[in-house]
Amino acid sequence: MPETIYWFGFRQTVPRPPAKAVPCGPYDSREKANRERESSKAWDCNVSTVFIAETREEAEKKAEELTP
Repeated sequence: MPETIYWFGFRQTVPRPPAKAVPCGPYDSREKANRERESSKAWDCNVSTVFIAETREEAEKKAEELTP
């Protein structure tokens, strides 16, 4: 069975207009991804929820869709 790979999206929002969202990862556990996600939060960016993607390309698409 393939290993589950976790990611989250990150988008710089200042200066305007916001930048393209990028995937952060891969992480081998939801807990590791969530810890990094929490430490990435700042006033000038947005982060998505943690999600699963098998490839970087899939993660890029999900990051753009899920990151405010």
